[in-house]
Amino acid sequence: MSRRTRVSHDDKDVELRYSNWISAVVDLIAPKNLYLVAGRATAKTGDIFAKRSQRVCVDMPRSMQVMVSDTYMNALRNVVPALLEGWERQGWKRGIHYVTDERPPSHFKNPYKPVETYQHTISIYNGCFFNLGSLDQPSGLAGGSYQHIYCDEARLLKFDKLKKLTPAIRGEYATFGHSVFYRGQTATTDMPNILEGDDDWILQNEKHYNPEQAKLALQVALVLNEIRQEIVAAKQINDGKAIEKLKVTLARWTERWVKARKDLTFSYYV
Repeated sequence: MSRRTRVSHDDKDVELRYSNWISAVVDLIAPKNLYLVAGRATAKTGDIFAKRSQRVCVDMPRSMQVMVSDTYMNALRNVVPALLEGWERQGWKRGIHYVTDERPPSHFKNPYKPVETYQHTISIYNGCFFNLGSLDQPSGLAGGSYQHIYCDEARLLKFDKLKKLTPAIRGEYATFGHSVFYRGQTATTDMPNILEGDDDWILQNEKHYNPEQAKLALQVALVLNEIRQEIVAAKQINDGKAIEKLKVTLARWTERWVKARKDLTFSYYV
């Protein structure tokens, strides 16, 4: 950019949050498909998974999404609690931004299609709706219509069962086709161990990864961050003319960022 800026952590327009480097990279690239293999204690669910699902919800309000686990027991005891804890840290509050296993309050928007049951579901304030799915009963999910799929602890998911769900990732292109995340997939896990019965299907997605496209998306995202810093700096000195000019620049680079991420698969091992 034309000039460097420095933003103080104490500024009222800045919120200080802690993150590890891989989480920051995923935030910046924001690909359509994310396949992340990372070791334990890298905050895969509570940070990376949580922030990415929030972004998908904001980008596709009123969409239907599905969160797949090997069993309902694992989803309810491990995956969902970690996810909700992550949402809380990112500012979402139960009853205000989301509810689980119950009809949402009246101030919530409705999903684009009617909901028949609220068992094993999460409703979001902007109308997004999560079905919790178990691969113990894959046929029950195949008849749905979802715009994004999440697979936490992907090593526990058997690909032969998971692929039966693929035809259900569809629908409402006219409404959601603008989003990079439309018909995308988010999968995280620690390294599969096939000797212990894990499934290594997540590793096979490396062939879809285009490092040059990911690098471009990251570079454009870093430019966007610089522009946002300049906007904050302009607000600090109340320079209205500079703010309006920077907002135009921000919109132009945001469009470039969206194009750079189109159909991008980011497969990474930490």
